[in-house]
Amino acid sequence: MVRQRLLEAGEESWRLKIRVIWLQVGKENTKYFQQYAKARKAFNTIWSLVDDASNRGSNFRDLAKMRVHHFQSLFLARREASLGEIMHNAQYFPLYAIDEDNDNLL
Repeated sequence: MVRQRLLEAGEESWRLKIRVIWLQVGKENTKYFQQYAKARKAFNTIWSLVDDASNRGSNFRDLAKMRVHHFQSLFLARREASLGEIMHNAQYFPLYAIDEDNDNLL
């Protein structure tokens, strides 16, 4: 829990430092800054998707349908989980009781 907070604090610190650097560069060289931002947006944009049946969607309506279908099938799928998977996922949930309380409850 503490480790996660430290990692998040470190990431936030780097984000702020990078933002300051980009603001300085953006003031000094607007054309470069705008071209870089435009290229980054184009690179990070999803232009098309392929579904399970190998159908390609590239317009907004098809992409929206494919995303909805993907997450519906993901969250509605029923399957048995092994004890190992359950224990692995359980470690990511926050602890609401300390070990001493758990021992008393047992």
